[in-house]
Amino acid sequence: MFRFGKRATKRGGRSRRYQPKRRFGCESLELRAMLSGVVNVDVVGGNLYIYGDGSNNQVEIYQNPAVGSFHISSPDDTLFTFNGVNPPTFQQLDVNGVINDIEVYLEDGNDTFRFLGRPAGGRSSVQQNLYIENWDGSNVNEIIDTLVNGYFEVYKDPTSSGYAELLIRDSKIIGYTDIDNFGNGEGDTKTTIDNSILEDYLEIYNPYGSNTVDVLSNSQFGTGQFIDPAQPIIYIDNDGGASRISFAGSSQVAGPGTTTVYGAIEIFNGFNPEGTLNYLTLQSVNVLGYIEVVNYDGDTKTMVLDTTTGSSSVVPPGGSFVIENEDGYDTFEMKDSDIPWGLYIDNDFGGEGQRNYGSATSIVDSSLGGLLNPLSDYAFELYGDDGADSVTISGSTLAAGVYLDLYDGQNSATLQNSSMSGFEYYGGNGDDIVTIDNTTILYYVYIYLYEGADELHMMNMDYATQWPSILLDIVEIDGGLGVDTLTGAKPPANVYQNFEFELP
Repeated sequence: MFRFGKRATKRGGRSRRYQPKRRFGCESLELRAMLSGVVNVDVVGGNLYIYGDGSNNQVEIYQNPAVGSFHISSPDDTLFTFNGVNPPTFQQLDVNGVINDIEVYLEDGNDTFRFLGRPAGGRSSVQQNLYIENWDGSNVNEIIDTLVNGYFEVYKDPTSSGYAELLIRDSKIIGYTDIDNFGNGEGDTKTTIDNSILEDYLEIYNPYGSNTVDVLSNSQFGTGQFIDPAQPIIYIDNDGGASRISFAGSSQVAGPGTTTVYGAIEIFNGFNPEGTLNYLTLQSVNVLGYIEVVNYDGDTKTMVLDTTTGSSSVVPPGGSFVIENEDGYDTFEMKDSDIPWGLYIDNDFGGEGQRNYGSATSIVDSSLGGLLNPLSDYAFELYGDDGADSVTISGSTLAAGVYLDLYDGQNSATLQNSSMSGFEYYGGNGDDIVTIDNTTILYYVYIYLYEGADELHMMNMDYATQWPSILLDIVEIDGGLGVDTLTGAKPPANVYQNFEFELP
């Protein structure tokens, strides 16, 4: 006989916490005193330096046909000096001998910096590293049709605040990408990665504010030296406020035909105010490694559509998709997706059922746990709180067990037109409703409804093919205290306890 996940040992789930990541940065050169409205351009030792001032500077740069030669201009009235000679000033200029890094310091003001492809076609190329430092004000940086052969960093000065926006489009970055918008800890941000290749890891640090991260058009992450699915290729840390993170591609088949992450994703979202959401969407993407999402206090919504996560055969213990939410109402929706190493959701992270916000979880037409042991593992494991927690599994295949621990509250679980190796349901005090409709459960069933006017509905069940053998495995169903109702056809054994009403 097999026994899995007894209540005394399972309640509370895992304990995972944020681990600070290693931070990177560049030591900037001493900035020259500049006249207002003028940008100085220096070439020193093969490095290109672009220095702004406290005005609203707009700078555009692209590579000339010759290696190491760049054209610098502005779409507004920003003027340029070269190597500190002032006057004269230029509306545009060409610089040569840039064979190393490019560093940009536009200082205070509402600044815009654009790195563009060559006008005649083809990517501009940064020979080594690209570094951009933002100060106070609204800062917009765009990297379009550009190859960065080293690392790429965008950094907000720690004494500064203001809006920060970054666009990476049709570009390729060989080294790591580090986007540090934190500054003094406040400000809205937007980061867009569109049809681009980031061969090393991506790290994003955002301050408290409204933070948006969009990954679009079949972008690729970690296609260079990092191909280990256990290696966090994407790391996003939003300090707080409402966050919206989305990954969108063309299909769930890994490769250049869709957005693909050749490693793991880790996301940490801080407190978000009442009336806002921490929103995560994965649509038509493939993630070879695990996904871990930690949401601190606030409401959350996660949507997984036509997506594969944990597609590699090597994934760390704990499942390929882990979501841990603190206080707040949490929604999870999955459709037409595959999680071969399992899904773990804790909607009461650290609270052990003591909160009462509730949650809603839906898994439709999906496959979970295809690489797990059907007798000892869980394809889907979920913890609720003391609010109303609802779970729906419809038209799905779960190759290992399903474990639901929903604590107190008006909870419900519906299994419809699905199959799974086992089913465990633990309610608490409250009126629970469990419905099993035309669903195959292969090896074991535990249903403990505890105190309350609970209902168990067995519908459209063929026990010759859809119910585990009573002689070989375990079926334990207990309505607990309260006036409980059992409806539907029952298997040929008396395994039901404490049901006051039994209806055909």
